[in-house]
Amino acid sequence: GLTTDAAVRAAAKEALPLVLACQLLKGIAYPVNGLLMGALDWSAAAAAMWAAQAACVGTVALLGRGGPLSLRRLWTALLMLFLAQVVIGGARIASGTGPWRLLYERTDGQDQADAKQL
Repeated sequence: GLTTDAAVRAAAKEALPLVLACQLLKGIAYPVNGLLMGALDWSAAAAAMWAAQAACVGTVALLGRGGPLSLRRLWTALLMLFLAQVVIGGARIASGTGPWRLLYERTDGQDQADAKQL
């Protein structure tokens, strides 16, 4: 291991599940943000980032009421940041509005054309 200090090991063990969950969500959040930016959906990308920041800061404020912030509490706030990015960005893409309307219209139109050929 990197340390023999029992307190450091205990803190790391407590925070590790949240760190791993953050890595998973971050691996999804970055491509979702990239899709928004690649589609030039700037307003949705900005709104998603603002909302995610609000979720993170709100989580820190709520969890900070119970005493000093711990590693676990800070990683919980980061988890909320990435979760909000994934949910809000994914909802925008799935909504079929804005630039995503073109994607859904083309798909729907192509499906109808394929059905007529059958």
